[in-house]
Amino acid sequence: MPRVSLPLIYLKGQYCGKIKNAVELIMNSYAPAYINGLQVIPSDVPNFGDATLADPLTDISCSDMIFCTTVCYASMGMSKEKAEELCSFANYYMEEPSIISQLDYETCINDA
Repeated sequence: MPRVSLPLIYLKGQYCGKIKNAVELIMNSYAPAYINGLQVIPSDVPNFGDATLADPLTDISCSDMIFCTTVCYASMGMSKEKAEELCSFANYYMEEPSIISQLDYETCINDA
């Protein structure tokens, strides 16, 4: 059976689709103030909100790379290593300061 080569634009579309899914997951997740009963974000950090040990989520979006790669693994339901990998993958545009947004997906599509 002959091998069928997929057009590069198709492969790029699949790749960008994976970026879109990662961006959406990250943008819909919030950093936890507490992990395993330990406070991991000081309460004076902006957007800490009303986080408590019983309700640990802050108002801090995981789209901020600082939080995405350090504490958001707990709210995204994955290991630290997987969260670091996902956040780095989603940060296609690599803007400064590093914020993961829809712009990462749009930049990927425009680069196709």
